[in-house]
Amino acid sequence: MKKYLVHILINAFLALVVLTIFIVWLVTRKYELMYPLGVCTGLFISVFSVTLVSIMIRKKQLVKAHFDERQLKSRGDCYCISFFFLLFCLFIDGMLRTMLDYDWCNYLVGVFTWGMLSIGVFAITAIWKDAYTSEGESKLRLSIFLAVIGLMDTVVGVASIVMRDFIVDGQVDVSFVNLSGGIVLLITAVNLFIKYKMDKRKVFIEDEEFETEVC
Repeated sequence: MKKYLVHILINAFLALVVLTIFIVWLVTRKYELMYPLGVCTGLFISVFSVTLVSIMIRKKQLVKAHFDERQLKSRGDCYCISFFFLLFCLFIDGMLRTMLDYDWCNYLVGVFTWGMLSIGVFAITAIWKDAYTSEGESKLRLSIFLAVIGLMDTVVGVASIVMRDFIVDGQVDVSFVNLSGGIVLLITAVNLFIKYKMDKRKVFIEDEEFETEVC
């Protein structure tokens, strides 16, 4: 139970957000709450599905996440890079909003956009430092999984933009949340797949050189 505590807390938090918005909508009956309710519900379903599938895969394969000392150090460096990248984005965003006196999006879209970008920076940096997957985890299977989730999120985002305007009252609409999240996941999946192919080719070359030396 302890090893799944983070996943449980994240899903519980999203479920609480959905429940809160739903209760507020029941009390106020404000039409404006319908779209945030749909977005949060979709996000909760996505996160819950990803969590459930990943737990089932780990239990089926009996794979336990294990990172060696080099990977742990690299992951720490990646966390630092993504953290300062997030601070930089928030600073630039706030400065431009103040200087131009123009809010390009609402609070939810801004926080989610910069948060997803920083997560993408961490993931891509960790992938190329060979610290994104633990020993025993398949890069190919994970890249396919991320690509499927990212494609689904992108399709939902594009469909939302088609049904609603991308710009509403001079601000980027909430539908941009799904699109940005899907694009980040797709880019992460592509980087992971490329790293998988490069590692596979490297192992093949090393095996060929070893066989040549033996002969």
